[in-house]
Amino acid sequence: MDLALDEHRSARLLPFTRTELASELPRVSRAVAAQGEVVITSHNKPEMVLMTLERYLHLQEASRPSLGRLSQEFEQLYRAMQGSEPLDGVSSVFALDGEALGRNAQLAAQKSRPKA
Repeated sequence: MDLALDEHRSARLLPFTRTELASELPRVSRAVAAQGEVVITSHNKPEMVLMTLERYLHLQEASRPSLGRLSQEFEQLYRAMQGSEPLDGVSSVFALDGEALGRNAQLAAQKSRPKA
């Protein structure tokens, strides 16, 4: 991913060069502790992000799906499928003859193709 440094500044990540990281680790560490995270640059391009352990653990936890959230999503999908609309759609597909089914399949395939 090749992002401009300005894109990270808009996210309020304080930039440090790799040279500053190597030579001024205590100052960079204080900035990480104060802000939660900083971006490390190389030749004025973002290369990595340093963050506090607390911020890292928070991101790790947020990336894991919770059983409660997955259960809610399943229940919503299940309820949506219980109405008559999905059943009517399935019934109408099975009511088509082979020729009509083929035409509908072709139309669906054409719609799903990426446009050049």
